Amino acid sequence: MAVAISQYDTSAFNKLPGFEVAGPNYDEVDGKKIITEVMTSLFRKHGVEKVLGLQLLHQHFQLRDGEHLVDFNGTSVPITPHGTQLQSFTTSIWSFKKKENGFQLQPLEFKLNSGDTKIDEASPWHEANFQQFVTSKQSFFEEYYRVEQELGIEGLFGFARYPGDGFPGRVEVSIGRTSINLTPAQVSNNDAIGCLF
Repeated sequence: MAVAISQYDTSAFNKLPGFEVAGPNYDEVDGKKIITEVMTSLFRKHGVEKVLGLQLLHQHFQLRDGEHLVDFNGTSVPITPHGTQLQSFTTSIWSFKKKENGFQLQPLEFKLNSGDTKIDEASPWHEANFQQFVTSKQSFFEEYYRVEQELGIEGLFGFARYPGDGFPGRVEVSIGRTSINLTPAQVSNNDAIGCLF
């Protein structure tokens, strides 16, 4: 089945569950065990582990029409990009759904590019490169969907940019309409649930 990358739509982000719902859903299915015992080997089997990670799908606040949630060096803020500003960032988080004639990756959140055109165009997440990657990894998305169905976790996780080797996880702290991304060690609450794996 083909895998299509959809156009950005603010309403897709706004339909995500709040963290107060997503967090308990993650706990209920023992999400940590699913990641360590199932997903890690699945990602490695298909050779996607250096491009994609898993994201607990959630939102902390609604976006206004036309807004994009953009990560600027660990702090995510809503902005309404104009003109060429869209070229300054690329998708960092996608939801994943089965559609009638294939699968859909829906852009949800974005990350500021490096500012170096050569580096940005070589990035695996640059639009053309990512489309090629997605097309070449169709069997991964098909198997991921089957596993999602078997485990009853459809819609719990989406995909995120691979954050790099040694990534300790991320805990989001929201202040108003800003999300600050901290490492688990920076958070004093030992019961905090990470969002990116």
